[in-house]
Amino acid sequence: MKTLTLNEKDLVLSPYSRVIITDSCALHNHSFFEFSIGTFGKFKNFINGSELEMERGHIILLRPADVHYFVAKENHASRDVYVSHSVMKAVCDCVDRSLFPFISRNPLAINFSVNDFQLQMLENKLNFFNDVSGKTDLQIKTMHRSVVLDIVQLWQESIAKKKQGDMPDWILLLVSQLGTEKFLNKNIEEIALSTNYSHGYVCREFKKYMGKTLQEYLSDARFSYCLSLLASKDLTIAQIAEKLGYNAVPNFIIAFKNKFGLTPAKWREKLK
Repeated sequence: MKTLTLNEKDLVLSPYSRVIITDSCALHNHSFFEFSIGTFGKFKNFINGSELEMERGHIILLRPADVHYFVAKENHASRDVYVSHSVMKAVCDCVDRSLFPFISRNPLAINFSVNDFQLQMLENKLNFFNDVSGKTDLQIKTMHRSVVLDIVQLWQESIAKKKQGDMPDWILLLVSQLGTEKFLNKNIEEIALSTNYSHGYVCREFKKYMGKTLQEYLSDARFSYCLSLLASKDLTIAQIAEKLGYNAVPNFIIAFKNKFGLTPAKWREKLK
C-alpha cells in the first residue's frame, strides 16, 4: 500500500486543527505531530501495523515516523490537532524536559483517555479553530499552544494515575467536582473541608495521586474554564473573576496576564 506524506505546508489549508468525519483514510504519515481525539462513535486506527480501537475521549499522539490509517466501525467523528516539531518540544519542555526525548524514542504509540468534562473543556477551546477567518496570527498561535499544553498535561495526569494505582473514591469525587463552577470559585481550605479530611492530608494525598498540587490543579482548571468564558459567554471581566473565585478583579487580571501574557480584555479583543 502506498504511503502518503503530509508536510507542515499542508497545514496552511487547515490551520492547526480540523474535525474528521469519514469512513476511512489512506495510509500516511506526517512531518509534524498529530493528536487524534475521539469525539463520537468508534473507529480502528492502525499505527505501524498495530491496531488501536478509538472511541470518545480516547487520544493518541502520532509522531512524524508513525505510519497509520483508520477505518470506522460506526458513525464517528474525531478532532485532529497538528503540532510542529518546535512547538511540541517547547510545550513538552514547559512541563518536563524529559518528555520530548521520551516521545521521540518510545517504540509504542502514546495513547490515553480523558473523561467527559476534560473532553468538553478541550472541545470548547478547539471550536476556536472551526473558523479562523478574521483572527490574527498571534491569536491562532496562542490558542494552539494553550490547547497543546492542555493535552500534554492531561497525558501526564493519566500517567500519574496509572503509577499510583487505584485512586481513593474521595479523590475521584474531588477531581470530578473541581471541574464544576461551584468548586472553581472555592479556595483550597473550603475544598479540603468538603472532603471531611484535614487540609494537610488532602493536599498531600492529592499530590501523591494526581502528580500536581491541589492549588496547581485548581489553577489550571480555572484558567481553562476562564478561556471558554471569554470566548463564548457575554460576561464582563468582573463577572468572570467572581465566577473563578477572585475577591478582587485586579488580582484576576494580574494572574491572567502572568499566565498568558495578555490581560483578559486584550485576549477577548483579539478573539473578536
